[in-house]
Amino acid sequence: MADITCLPDQQCTTVHLVKEPTDWIELGHGVESWLTAAGLLVAGWWAYRTDWMKTRADARAERDLRERERKQREEQVAEQQRNREWEQTRIAREINEKFLDDDEVQQVLTLVDCDGDTCILTDASEKDAVKKYTFNCRNGEDAVAMRVVEKGSTIDEKQVFLRDCFDAWFYWMAVIEQYLQNGLIRQKDIAFPSDYYLRNLRTDKALYEACQHYITAYGLSPNALAFMKRFAASDAVASAPQPAA
Repeated sequence: MADITCLPDQQCTTVHLVKEPTDWIELGHGVESWLTAAGLLVAGWWAYRTDWMKTRADARAERDLRERERKQREEQVAEQQRNREWEQTRIAREINEKFLDDDEVQQVLTLVDCDGDTCILTDASEKDAVKKYTFNCRNGEDAVAMRVVEKGSTIDEKQVFLRDCFDAWFYWMAVIEQYLQNGLIRQKDIAFPSDYYLRNLRTDKALYEACQHYITAYGLSPNALAFMKRFAASDAVASAPQPAA
């Protein structure tokens, strides 16, 4: 290749330029460096991608594990609750059976459930000397029997029997209330037949108030009063007017 150089007021000079040959070794080294850098970038990206995917997989596996553990805990709690409710129902049933198997309780429940003017109760405590007592409920003879009497006063045999029968009922009221307060049984499992008989007792205001005074005056368990009040709400529901069809 020729290069012509002309200086002012001088003769032009022709300079011949010689092109240097390509340095293939240097070029190869450059390409190699570029490929190495590219390889490192790809390797770095691939390692990052692998770690990222592993992290996502680990996070997903951990979430799945936590979800399975949560469901297992919920199932365990539900199973424990079912077992507890079954046990509460079983205990309530046993208490009701013993309560209704009490002869004196049966007599007072007969009185409370009586819808006639008179009610005949049976004292079978002595098999060879069964006694029967007639109470005139219309004139409040049952409420009179449950009155609080002064110390030293005497009451007749019929009234003593009725008071003994109510004492037995009050005892079972206190026992059941204690079970309810301790969470050993549920009210809905024990409601029948107690709710029914207490509603009947409350329909006789004089007798119901006499029972309350009796429990307080003679220092019986306050649980008996608490049990009597426990079902008071059911009266309001039962007496509430029903919506027109």
